[in-house]
Amino acid sequence: MAKKILALSLVFIFISVGIFAVLLTVVFPLPSKYRDEINSAARRFDIEPDLIAAIIRAESGFRADAVSPRGAVGLMQLMPATARYIGEKVGFADAHESVHIPSFNITLGTAYLRYLFDKFGDLQTVLIAYNAGEGRVSNWLTMNDFSTTRDGRAVLRTSPYPETNAYVRRVMRGRSWYRWRI
Repeated sequence: MAKKILALSLVFIFISVGIFAVLLTVVFPLPSKYRDEINSAARRFDIEPDLIAAIIRAESGFRADAVSPRGAVGLMQLMPATARYIGEKVGFADAHESVHIPSFNITLGTAYLRYLFDKFGDLQTVLIAYNAGEGRVSNWLTMNDFSTTRDGRAVLRTSPYPETNAYVRRVMRGRSWYRWRI
């Protein structure tokens, strides 16, 4: 009788783990379609690929044709002005015209992440800037309600926007999931 219970328990555990794995795959889809582009951009701009995948998931749900109500475009949801600015910084003429092409969108979005890391140096601050805009972040860094000092540099603990704070949490959850999958 004890062997039957043990066997049934093991079967139940294996089935439960399998169902859980399938559900996680639905919630955090594996970006196999864009894996090469993500890894290439990650190497080029020295950004971890799991972070890129998590941002794509949070920004567009891996929909290359995504366009936000504010006009952000593509997988990494770049505003045309941001695409133009970053494109000029990394040597892509007319970047804003090609931002809808998935591989180019990933390259530009990752270049923008590198730019934000170089400017702010802190992951949470970078994610807040990616979502809310670097101008707002520069302003919030001067406010004690949102910022603190770490390693001699002002960083953000939070933002005044609940949507942005939820975005940071989504990216960080996605990053931990993608860390071992990409």
